[in-house]
Amino acid sequence: MAVLSSSSSLTVDRTTVGRRARDGRMPAAIAISSAFGVGLVLAAGFAVFGPSQGTGIVLLAAVTVTLSWLSTVPGALGIGAMSWLFYSGFVVHSHGQLGVTGAKDGVVAAVLVGLALFVALTRAVLTFRRVRYPEVRLPRQRRSHEDQGSDTVLAG
Repeated sequence: MAVLSSSSSLTVDRTTVGRRARDGRMPAAIAISSAFGVGLVLAAGFAVFGPSQGTGIVLLAAVTVTLSWLSTVPGALGIGAMSWLFYSGFVVHSHGQLGVTGAKDGVVAAVLVGLALFVALTRAVLTFRRVRYPEVRLPRQRRSHEDQGSDTVLAG
């Protein structure tokens, strides 16, 4: 944010440069780490109960929606990707073995990542606020004593 002082020199407030208000949303690194932690808990549950693929998708989609609502848009991308990795590694395959079995995995990945982006973008649009800065008016500059008597322009 630029601040104009009475001497009309431009100074920069270093505390706000390059940062935006996130309206209480988690930064991407924390959101992706949270998705990993919740995914580990789900993976333990998947190993014990062995859910069907439909149940696994529903549980991972619920986690994706919840964490994406609390996250920024870049964080939501990571959350969607993390959800697909846990789906592929612990729902479709066992013991964390990642593998692509066909077009269905691509569809599930697109749905989870798309769902995460949709939720995060929806929250970003709903919480968007226009920042209005007050109008800055500079005081009129007074002419110095030397300039008051002479209005001649020197050519040189």
